[in-house]
This record gives sequence, C-alpha cells and structure tokens, in this order.
Amino acid sequence: MSKNEKKPTGPFIREDFDLGLAMPSLKQFVRDDVKFRVYTLFEEDLLKEFKAAVIKKFGKFYPDESKKAVIEAIKMWIASVK
Repeated sequence: MSKNEKKPTGPFIREDFDLGLAMPSLKQFVRDDVKFRVYTLFEEDLLKEFKAAVIKKFGKFYPDESKKAVIEAIKMWIASVK
C-alpha cells in the first residue's frame, strides 16, 4: 500500500470467505483443542505388556494404534460397569 492510499477502516472481513474451508487443519485443531484428555504414566512392565499387545493386534506401535487400543479398552470397561 502506498503512502497516498488510505487504509480501510475497521476489520477486513470478506463475507464469502470460510476459514474452515481455507485452513481445514486449523478447524480440526480448534475442534480437538476442547476435547477431554487423559494422560497416564505407565510402569515399565505394564508398558512392555501394552506395547506387545498393541503390536499383536495392530501390527505396529504408533500413537494412532495406541489410541485405538486405549479407546477399545475404555469402551470395554464402560460396558462391564453398566
């Protein structure tokens, strides 16, 4: 913008602009940011058993597979408590 041009007053907002479509990763981050989290510290022996079980079921031990195993265990525990 040159010195002679006036700056627009107020915030620059386009009515036809959807930030969620332009930046889907930001939209997903905002959704995930408000979700409930549980952090657990594993003893070494329990971690070895958990890792072996995850590898046996899913073939590898990465965060996605660990998350699937934990969610499955939580669902099974909830069903047993009902």
